[in-house]
Amino acid sequence: MRVRNKKKAFTIIELMSVIAIIVILAAVLVPTVSGYINRTKKTNIIVQSRNVVYHVLSSGEVINMDIELKELINNGFLQDYEGLHDLLQQDITYKSLKSIVADQEAVNKINIENGKIIEWTGENPYKKK
Repeated sequence: MRVRNKKKAFTIIELMSVIAIIVILAAVLVPTVSGYINRTKKTNIIVQSRNVVYHVLSSGEVINMDIELKELINNGFLQDYEGLHDLLQQDITYKSLKSIVADQEAVNKINIENGKIIEWTGENPYKKK
């Protein structure tokens, strides 16, 4: 007489409960992770603003505070600047950039879209035109 081995497998209930746990974890973690991603993008904007401001300050030139980033680029103020400024809008003013750098709560006052700054609600506010 031959003895058959009984195959062991997961039941449908066990599989459904594992899937339910995975769905619940995903629902909790996705908003948290996306919040961290947005905060990181805002921090990168602050870093780029700081780098541009410090570079202009280190040049020793006296500039108009209402000059826009595109004018800084076109007038050669950032000619030897090797950092990035791709997250900053071309029409943001130097005055707004300085305010972003000086504000301790800047991350909470920056609004972004597609990773670029579209609004700054702190001192010397900026809104994308």
